[in-house]
Amino acid sequence: MFLPWWPAERIVRRFARSRPDAVLLVRSERGRQVVAHRCSRAHRAGVRSGMNLAHARALLAGCIVHVENEDAVGQRTWLLALARWAARRWSPVVSVDGTDGLLLDTTGCGHLFGGEARLITAIERGVRALGLTPRIGAAGTIGTAWAAARFGSAQHRMVCSGREREALAPLPTPALRIDPDSVDALAEVGIDRIGQLLDVPRHSLPIRY
Repeated sequence: MFLPWWPAERIVRRFARSRPDAVLLVRSERGRQVVAHRCSRAHRAGVRSGMNLAHARALLAGCIVHVENEDAVGQRTWLLALARWAARRWSPVVSVDGTDGLLLDTTGCGHLFGGEARLITAIERGVRALGLTPRIGAAGTIGTAWAAARFGSAQHRMVCSGREREALAPLPTPALRIDPDSVDALAEVGIDRIGQLLDVPRHSLPIRY
């Protein structure tokens, strides 16, 4: 489960009324304030992580913008609490995935909800009820599920066994969870999709990358 906007959405939950149009969480870098996290509306307006706060405000001109400092410790604590909450509802094995996601092992859990598809729907509805926007991927391997959640389309969030290659081929190379330097090196030779990389002879990859 990928939660792209949850740090900002966690803040929005505090506003019972008069919610702001956009939320920005900032941190200090070399004496200036930059955006650490933003809400989906700010993202659509062109605000990006690392952007100068003044620039972000300019892109959101005319909007009521709530700005506060990033609370990295509070965010980690809250994400861990969300993992425990999920473990009581859908899977006994849940772990925090980085700073913006959860991994749920749903092996043997689907039949309790009427099937895997219904389990995913239940998870999505439950998380949305908390005011969060989840992107969920389900597959037989962690890597495929991770890629589907973060880079796949909503129509392809469930990957059936044996169709992993088909699901991964159109996705960008960062979906492989490889380091940024490798991504850049592949891009230099025109490889930016997993399908292109799959066509490269495997024995040459360790030497070149």
